[in-house]
Amino acid sequence: MQNKTNKNKPAKSKNMIFIVGVIIIMVVLIGVGTIVYNYALKNTDLPSTQSEQSEDTQEQTITAPDISVYDKNGKKVLLSDFKGKPVVVNFWASWCVPCKFEMPHFDQMYKKYGDEIEFMMVNLNGGGNDTKEKADKMISEGGYTFPVYYDTDMDGAIKYGISAMPVTFFINKYGDIVVGYKGAITEDVLVEEIENLLSE
Repeated sequence: MQNKTNKNKPAKSKNMIFIVGVIIIMVVLIGVGTIVYNYALKNTDLPSTQSEQSEDTQEQTITAPDISVYDKNGKKVLLSDFKGKPVVVNFWASWCVPCKFEMPHFDQMYKKYGDEIEFMMVNLNGGGNDTKEKADKMISEGGYTFPVYYDTDMDGAIKYGISAMPVTFFINKYGDIVVGYKGAITEDVLVEEIENLLSE
């Protein structure tokens, strides 16, 4: 029996190495796929896309749909309340893994640019898949300082056609959508788009 056990060890080791190798490859492919997904979907299937130019080269703009959400005290807040200042609107949920990935980036950007740009971190808790309590717990555990709003009436989800999360929109000081992203975005992309808003 002892000899039989020893003969099986090399085979088991090879199987384990193979399995670990497959897992590593899958993780790498998922990571690369996420990056490609973000860039491939940039400016597609969103309520507005990056401004396009007409034949006479005049820039066409699309006004960001106004939404009403609620702050942590239950006070109604409108997106239009921030007109005159650039706004970053991010739709997220506490159960969303990609949302958790990008949260630290948004918090860092809020700490750096919060005086120049409004951040609307909108929790989609009106559809039954999330709750304010779960959202607050996630924010508290992460130590995040950015303003959190709650889309309790699903006004934002409906007007922006949110079917998956996270989704982020960059809105200029005139209230026009400059660009939108589906999926988690990297810190570098976030910095680039914020600086583009500030340069207008």
